[in-house]
Amino acid sequence: MAGPIYKVFLNRYTAAYYELPVEELDRLVTEFRATEDELGIKMIIHCESGWDSEEWDFWGVTEYPNLEAVQKLRQWQDKHQWFKYVESMSVLGVKPAK
Repeated sequence: MAGPIYKVFLNRYTAAYYELPVEELDRLVTEFRATEDELGIKMIIHCESGWDSEEWDFWGVTEYPNLEAVQKLRQWQDKHQWFKYVESMSVLGVKPAK
């Protein structure tokens, strides 16, 4: 698959997220962002929505340079039990062919 891949995500924090010590949470988020940077993943938009949504705390759109970056970020998430702290619904897509 050539060209960028886009991901729309809707996320909410879990009880385990709120139980993490602040230092550990900061370390985890910093490492997540660094991994995104290393993989060339760009955040197009990130929005806080908990103030208006009973279900989703935040959502956004990211741009991945390729499928390998999608897979490598997921491997990082699995290794660090990311989904223990954040529940997510997402959809991947590509720009339509001309």
